[in-house]
Amino acid sequence: MSDEVRRPHLTDADCPTSMQSAIAVRDVSEEYAWLQGLECTCGGVGSFRLNVQALVQEEGSNFDALDCTCAQCGEQRSFFFNVDAVFAAYAALLRPGGGDRKP
Repeated sequence: MSDEVRRPHLTDADCPTSMQSAIAVRDVSEEYAWLQGLECTCGGVGSFRLNVQALVQEEGSNFDALDCTCAQCGEQRSFFFNVDAVFAAYAALLRPGGGDRKP
């Protein structure tokens, strides 16, 4: 791996393990791409497997909560992503004339 490429690690302060540290995404596919690059504390890269995905609403914001398990060591973690931009894009599509725009 290049020195320029930094994989997210569970001990990083920016790991989205709460709604307060959630990563804002514009498309749900970004969540899965993030998981693919995630390094577990055991050293497994891309080893997290999704168990459950749920929409959580708190204080006017929308979050995807992804409950995952590391396939290598069995560690279970939850990751949070702010999906307000995803909701806004789909709301724009539902407005009159909105079908002309892509989310």
